[in-house]
Amino acid sequence: MDSCPSTNKSQFFFGGLGLLISCGVLDCVQVLFMVVGHTKFGPDAVAQKIVTSFNRSDVFNHGQLLNLMRAYSTAGAYDGETLQTWKEATQQLFCPIAHIMSHRSFVLLADDGAVDLGEPPSHGADVPSFPDPGRLVEDAVLIRE
Repeated sequence: MDSCPSTNKSQFFFGGLGLLISCGVLDCVQVLFMVVGHTKFGPDAVAQKIVTSFNRSDVFNHGQLLNLMRAYSTAGAYDGETLQTWKEATQQLFCPIAHIMSHRSFVLLADDGAVDLGEPPSHGADVPSFPDPGRLVEDAVLIRE
């Protein structure tokens, strides 16, 4: 994903993933963000086609916008009554994640009581110091569990 701090790298996004894990809907989530300065990829190319088509068209309502987008993607709409904003209520559940923009890869893992992360690895000076405290666990261990 792109590292957009207001959507993809927010306490609400990661809090929602945490809720899915804590409720047993998911066992594990791995979120990978593109490196800064990434080149254009599929979704960027589709978005550019939609923008170009939009700028050349008369679009006066949601239906016309959907028809324009359907040439390049699967597009749908929800009734306004269906969508709700939970941001204000969830601020009591989710706090900001310190230094979130410094990180590019996240793994959230549900502990069903059988998770064995083993002893933390002992590394020399090659391990970066992170501003946030926490146990260091290697990727391979998390993926295995």
